[in-house]
Amino acid sequence: MNKCKLVLLIVSALFVQIAINAQNNTNSPYARYGYGVLADQAFGNQRAMGGIGYGFRDPKTINPLNPASFSGVDSMTFMFDMGVSGVMGWFNEQGNKDSKFNGGLEYVAMQFPLYKDLGVGLGFKPVSYVGYEYQSTYSDPDVYTQIYSGSGGVNQLYAALSYNFFKRFSVGINAGYMFGDVAHVRSTVYSDATSYNTILADTLRTSGLLVDFGFQYVHPLNKTTRIIVGGVYTPKTKLNEKVMETALVYIDNSVQNISRTASHDYDFEMPQSIGLGVSYAKLNKFTIGTDVLMQKWSDASFYSKKDTLADRMRLSIGGDFVINPMSRNYLQRMHFRAGGHYSDSYIRIKGSEYKEYGVSLGIGIPMIDNRSYLNLSFEYMALNPGAAPVGTTLINEKYFKFTLSYTFNEWWFFKRKVQ
Repeated sequence: MNKCKLVLLIVSALFVQIAINAQNNTNSPYARYGYGVLADQAFGNQRAMGGIGYGFRDPKTINPLNPASFSGVDSMTFMFDMGVSGVMGWFNEQGNKDSKFNGGLEYVAMQFPLYKDLGVGLGFKPVSYVGYEYQSTYSDPDVYTQIYSGSGGVNQLYAALSYNFFKRFSVGINAGYMFGDVAHVRSTVYSDATSYNTILADTLRTSGLLVDFGFQYVHPLNKTTRIIVGGVYTPKTKLNEKVMETALVYIDNSVQNISRTASHDYDFEMPQSIGLGVSYAKLNKFTIGTDVLMQKWSDASFYSKKDTLADRMRLSIGGDFVINPMSRNYLQRMHFRAGGHYSDSYIRIKGSEYKEYGVSLGIGIPMIDNRSYLNLSFEYMALNPGAAPVGTTLINEKYFKFTLSYTFNEWWFFKRKVQ
């Protein structure tokens, strides 16, 4: 138990460190709108299955999508999961092409039993990413260049509690503290050195408490197969926001004027959302499932306005298969995963919205103890903006993303007869 307490302290300190040094994970120009590009809430092994999770329940997996799943942890098991990812993006705007790569440490989580049928989950994960830089040159009548850049994002530290009734019905609640800065900068640079160049910076500082309520029902078909139905409800949440605006005017690198204002008058909200999922599983053999997520972004205030964001729906399907987890053949003990997803965007660009399509593959590599796993997932995603409004050009984006995660699974909560 002392060993467990030491690890809990170390992991808690790591959560704080990660929160301070959270990595950016996008180069999309669409991150300029709303809160940025929404992060995938699923962890590494579930990403390989299209991101399913509402009806997914596995005692060897941390499932952050449904807090009701945390009571599925074995009564003697401590689990720890950490994931890093890398993203290669290709961008195409009317024949103008570019490519960029970025990535880093993405999430950290742990899960353990507090009492019989009572499970706890703690973790850090991203909510949204902002990271972009592009420019346009104009002549009207002077030649000048406008440079747009952004950085930051919103993150979440969460704690979840789940209880299992009669071995079939579980409920859970997750409380997540959201925080982070989203910064957008627009610079105007003239070719004439005597002209006034400007830098306009807009920083949105976010904080707030988000609560999720989840359930899962397990219906056994026989001794080895079962159907799991799950759902999560998240009420609309008001955020604490501080908007800071800075304007800088200069000539020949000499600052001429600085103005800074801070506004507290805007209303910001996270939307009401409902997620539903179902899975069919055979013990120690396979799991297949599907999810649907609906988010009411059009009813959430953004800069005190509604209907500036669009309602979003995400559909996911995927599965996991293992030949024989007890085999001496290493290949037969590996988990093979595949899936796909489709989603709308929650942002509107002059009335237009993009669609996202993705397919994924992955493997789970068992460690020596046959309880811990090294997970690899590979995703290919395409963003299709559809028809652009008159006078507007929209960017087609394609991504290849890989996620490497390690799921540590150990028996710590039992008394040893021999020390």
